[in-house]
Amino acid sequence: MPSGAPGQRLLRLLYRFVPQAYYRSKAREVPYSPMLIDVGSGRGLFLGSLAGRYGFAVGVDVDAELVKASPRSPHACYVVASACMLPFRDSCFDTAVFHDSLHHFVRPFDALEEALRVSRKSVLIFDYDGGGALARIIATVEKALGFPASFLQASMLAERYGARVRVGRLGSMTAEIDAGSWRKKPSSQGL
Repeated sequence: MPSGAPGQRLLRLLYRFVPQAYYRSKAREVPYSPMLIDVGSGRGLFLGSLAGRYGFAVGVDVDAELVKASPRSPHACYVVASACMLPFRDSCFDTAVFHDSLHHFVRPFDALEEALRVSRKSVLIFDYDGGGALARIIATVEKALGFPASFLQASMLAERYGARVRVGRLGSMTAEIDAGSWRKKPSSQGL
């Protein structure tokens, strides 16, 4: 979706009302990481809440306007790139994070496997369980705005990637995939 499209502008406006406390609460679940990548970083709000939880971080988003609006820091930078073709070598980050972003991708599995490719240790996903009622409501609204709204189901992440998954109140989902173990599986060699 073009960055100036009406749906994109409305979504940007809605995200301005998300309280910083929401980002900080999820940030507490991210372990310290010397090198971290935030895939689908948007304006960098989640990455900003991770201060002190990484040595150096890279925020990646396909929307150049959002990357331009991201806060600058000596310990972080932002890159305009597709989540499905990250411009980094294999295993160059310790941890990859998707915070409220994976469902925005047309090909979420490609984005997830690309994050697994560039991660040494783990990929963390903070989103909504695609099997839950709230995800279906959000998907209906986002699809009406022109977004993919491709929510993944917690059970599928556990089965396909061996993810450790917690589904909380209202269907919020936290999933962690061990990147090293995933790379060793024969099924991951198609990447």
